[in-house]
Amino acid sequence: MLDAAGMLFPRPLSSYPEAATLGATLAARIQAEPFNAVATAIFVLAVLHTFLASRIALLAHRWEERRDTERTRFVEPAGPSVAVELLRLLGEVEVVFGLWAAVLLIAVWADRGWKCISWG
Repeated sequence: MLDAAGMLFPRPLSSYPEAATLGATLAARIQAEPFNAVATAIFVLAVLHTFLASRIALLAHRWEERRDTERTRFVEPAGPSVAVELLRLLGEVEVVFGLWAAVLLIAVWADRGWKCISWG
């Protein structure tokens, strides 16, 4: 697919210069295509989020227990907490993939425009 500047997006791997190490390869590809830095950062955040999902879910559970205990002490009716529900959502592994795919899609759209996004 062509981007707004009429260039092929994503670039074929053969169009990038060869490098000896992983760091040199990444640096060369970022220099040739600066959006690779954004995509790499999003990928790293998605991987970190994947590994932290169980801890986030545990944190949501702890917050909910603490909140329920405080409400019982003050005889308040139980109700949902936005913070707890958000943490619970972010703690779902299935959400990680959709969330970061949406972030990447928005980043591509912001950088290249809507026409370069191909749906098939």
